[in-house]
Amino acid sequence: MPILDLKLHTDDLPELLRAPFRECATLPLPKVAKLLGMHPQTLRAMLKTGKFSYQHKGIDGYRRHKRFTLDDVARMWHTMLVSPVVGPDGACDDEKIVPLR
Repeated sequence: MPILDLKLHTDDLPELLRAPFRECATLPLPKVAKLLGMHPQTLRAMLKTGKFSYQHKGIDGYRRHKRFTLDDVARMWHTMLVSPVVGPDGACDDEKIVPLR
């Protein structure tokens, strides 16, 4: 599945999501999961669908870390507004991730 190609304005994001990026250009997965109000494992499951972009930091695959830019977080946020990824039973439902139209 291709990465969602959404034309987004990061000014639409809540201040809570934009503020951490004033100090760093990228944020680690646990921090982004917390900002989005989800468990890190839920975010990892969303990333496995291949619909969202992120960057790897680290040397030769050793202790590689997933990092996210403000645009990466904006894509996730806007997609979650269209269709939440948490089902009624609280489980992650990756099939509900749909792009904005």
